[in-house]
Amino acid sequence: MAIIYRIRTEAAGDNVAMGDIRLTWERCASSHSSSVASTLLSSTSSSSSSHPVPAICSNDLEIAMPTFKVFNAPYTTQIDYPSSGVVGSELEASLVVRNLTHVALDMSVQVPNTPGFFTSGPKRMTFKILPHATYQVVHRMVAVHAGRQALPQFQLQAKKYNIPDAGKAVKHIYIRPI
Repeated sequence: MAIIYRIRTEAAGDNVAMGDIRLTWERCASSHSSSVASTLLSSTSSSSSSHPVPAICSNDLEIAMPTFKVFNAPYTTQIDYPSSGVVGSELEASLVVRNLTHVALDMSVQVPNTPGFFTSGPKRMTFKILPHATYQVVHRMVAVHAGRQALPQFQLQAKKYNIPDAGKAVKHIYIRPI
């Protein structure tokens, strides 16, 4: 069995220590796994068994995590969606990206189709953000169904870092009928 953890840190720097990991496990002290299994099975099936129950050994292992080079986020994003709308009326969603670095960033943004809206504008575009500047992408859409609708999600990626912006949870708005 494998367990994968995601570690987050608040500090940035060259040698950031992530702490220690403590592994704890238990195992039977017997050297023959088949006899251990038969002993465990017989001890659970009948309490008056003549077979001895093997001792349980508990082990702890503490491992120091290596140090990492941690970078500050190269950009911030702010997404503004409308809170509600009416079927057939135009709605506007905007994405504001702010470059926090001293170099220009090449970015790409993609807006996938959603069944509740007709969208206008480019579905995929690339742009460059100058150092400490902001860039705004405005996406217009028209609601085609009434009720609770999932909004189109911006998928943003910085080409230099090759890490897609995971995005936020899917947002929904209520669309009123005409």
